[in-house]
Amino acid sequence: MCGRTACSRNRDGVQCACAYRPRGQGKLKPTKPQWLDSGQTYYPSYNISPQSNTPVLLSSQHAHVTRLLSASEGPATRRVLQVMKWGLVPSWYKGEPGKFSTLLNNCRHEGMLEKPSFRTAVQKKQRCVVLADGFYEWNKKSPHKQPYLIHLADTSPSPEMKELTSQTNDEETQEVIDGFSDVVGGRMLAMAGLFDVWTREETEEPLFTYTIITLDAHPDFAHIHHRMPAMLTDEAAIEKWLDPSLSTEELAPMLQPTSVLAWYPVSTVVNNVRHKTSECVQRIDPRKRVSKQQNTLLNWFSPMPKTKAVSPAVSDAKDGDPPESKKTKLDN
Repeated sequence: MCGRTACSRNRDGVQCACAYRPRGQGKLKPTKPQWLDSGQTYYPSYNISPQSNTPVLLSSQHAHVTRLLSASEGPATRRVLQVMKWGLVPSWYKGEPGKFSTLLNNCRHEGMLEKPSFRTAVQKKQRCVVLADGFYEWNKKSPHKQPYLIHLADTSPSPEMKELTSQTNDEETQEVIDGFSDVVGGRMLAMAGLFDVWTREETEEPLFTYTIITLDAHPDFAHIHHRMPAMLTDEAAIEKWLDPSLSTEELAPMLQPTSVLAWYPVSTVVNNVRHKTSECVQRIDPRKRVSKQQNTLLNWFSPMPKTKAVSPAVSDAKDGDPPESKKTKLDN
């Protein structure tokens, strides 16, 4: 299951994180995938829900990519970045996308080759890599459904990222490399996905949507959730998944549970999707939260102390003692 992600990098940061060396050209300098303008806008956020637009990586050999690149300036790259909407809408659907009743944010690996909703994407080899800094899961076995941020265990910059940084004085790119949290700064999560293109009949305006493939969780992750995204763990896996000469049927077996993830508890502020700041990814100590809640409950149920006013004229002072001023004593 993957129902909430974080992708806080700007377009340049995403480009830098996706730098690669073209196949068979290992001695050449890294290439940054070109951004493809498809009319959908990406807003970086630490708290992204389905129906949002986020960046995906795909091959430049898809028909719609070739068409859009023909109108752009400069040489085309073998991979491109495109903004797509999270939640696949099949190309054959005849109604408005917002009224499509089936939630296709995730695609179960076990049935993706047979399910009609994904048939077009599978047959046309419309595969993509869904990018994120991390994703959130809620541990329902904990007393308070503790949210966790899941990210790559190794978030160090790739060799390609380091090389690009050494060749530029771009402070913004350097900030991406240096990082400012446990998550942002190096490699991004690369999740296997499928995409489709729904077209409005009246205007022929396309809407690009995607789904994240999920499978049974790796034993190390199962105590957090019983499902996990299908991770593409290295450059070779990404290259294969994006290769349009290979069918989805022959690539499906390569998607297996992996142990490349790490996680830590975060604040329940992430529960509300309107909260999109870096507070969502900050590590917390759940024990302090429990202690604070316990103290709050104790204060709530503790009886309020009774008060008794003591008049200066009628006091407990003995002869010769100074009389008490207007003072309140507490009954124990």
